[in-house]
Amino acid sequence: MKKRLFVTAILFLAVFSVKAQNLPPIKALRAEENFSILLQNDSLRIASFFNQIKAVQLNKSKSIYLTFGGEFRPRWEVTVNKTGVPKKPLTKIIILKELWFTLIYI
Repeated sequence: MKKRLFVTAILFLAVFSVKAQNLPPIKALRAEENFSILLQNDSLRIASFFNQIKAVQLNKSKSIYLTFGGEFRPRWEVTVNKTGVPKKPLTKIIILKELWFTLIYI
């Protein structure tokens, strides 16, 4: 069973590492990203659901497309009471979520 799981994991990683090499590199700024390669190569586009929504063509010549993206950043925060009144520290989880889309015309 372990051998079968190991072989499956290796094949899974091999498939995704090959496809990841063809994708454009991740940029520091969202405005610098270019996902037009997903419109040119259908095998990359259908490899993942997220690739399909990264570049949604709006015309037949593929010169106008929408890109969708988002960010999910959970953060754990503990606030200590420094007033001298004995209380438990306040613990909370803050979740930052963003969703955006960009219209690209080449």
